[in-house]
Order: sequence, then structure tokens, then C-alpha cells
Amino acid sequence: MHPGIETFTAGQWVDVIGDSKGRGFQGAVKRHGFGGLKMTHGSMMHRRTGAIGCRSTPGRVWKNQKMPGHMGTTRSTVQNLKIVAVRPEDGVILVSGAVPGSMVTTSQSVPLRKSPPNFGDTLKPLKIPSHVR
Repeated sequence: MHPGIETFTAGQWVDVIGDSKGRGFQGAVKRHGFGGLKMTHGSMMHRRTGAIGCRSTPGRVWKNQKMPGHMGTTRSTVQNLKIVAVRPEDGVILVSGAVPGSMVTTSQSVPLRKSPPNFGDTLKPLKIPSHVR
């Protein structure tokens, strides 16, 4: 039994912290959403980054330039997930929603840091125009 699992109850809202899925070394198009360059007229620059700086001034590449590199396995938090069930004998908390990471990774559940969501106030009755009926 995991210590502290008895503090959670079914129906409680939590934030789930975990590591996102690792995607390895990715190019600029997939990693940063670049649009790519033209595909025709012998371009040969279809999925490449293009220019990364000027020539003589500043004569270097700026900091934080978006370039190809390792993508994923970063800490991410998903807020406002609802606990469906708690199984202390198995050391498992069942959560409804998208939990960061792959199927085999472990994640951390913490109580909400903000106020719980109130979905009842946001739903309004649908007004149907009279000519549609």
C-alpha cells in the first residue's frame, strides 16, 4: 500500500503531474510546427528550417532559435481531472481524463491548486429559432 493514497476519495478533483511521451530526435517541422518550404522547382528544402540568422550583424545565431532536437519527456501537468475510484490494496488511483506519459510511466496526483471546475453554470439551454421547428 502506498502511503498517502487514503487521502484521495472518489469524486475528488486532482491535478496529475507526469512526463510526456518521448519522441526522440525530431525535425523543426514536427517539433515546432514549421510550415516547410516549397515542394516544387527543385527546391530541396521541403522540411528544413530555412535561414537561422543574418550574415555579418550579429554574425551568430540568436539564443532560443527553434531548431531540430530532442522532443518529449518533459514535465507536464494536466489540471482538473476527476477521480473515478481509489484502490488502496493495489496502490492505484483511477482518473478520468488524459494523463501525461505512456502506459508504463508513473505519475503524481496532487489536490487542486485552483478552485474545482463548475460545469453546471456554464451549460445554458439551447434556443431553437421558431422557423426551424
